[in-house]
Amino acid sequence: VAFSGAMFGLITSDNMLLLYVFWEITTVLSFLLVGHYAERAMSRRAATQALLVTTFGGLAMLVGIIVIGNIAGTFLLSELIADPPTGV
Repeated sequence: VAFSGAMFGLITSDNMLLLYVFWEITTVLSFLLVGHYAERAMSRRAATQALLVTTFGGLAMLVGIIVIGNIAGTFLLSELIADPPTGV
């Protein structure tokens, strides 16, 4: 239920910073879901790999969000779509 709620927040967020927060919540929850059988080495390895991939992807996304937000002067997706920045 928590993972589904985080995914719903991720796809319905208008604010890019809030979208990033939901991304990180799904990162932690996916780590917990993948590593559910912690007594299995393969499960622990897969969970660690999922955590690393989504964490680095999230950091790259955060950099992009900050750059776009600073250039556009807004972090709202609806405002970016309505009036995209030009001349960059």
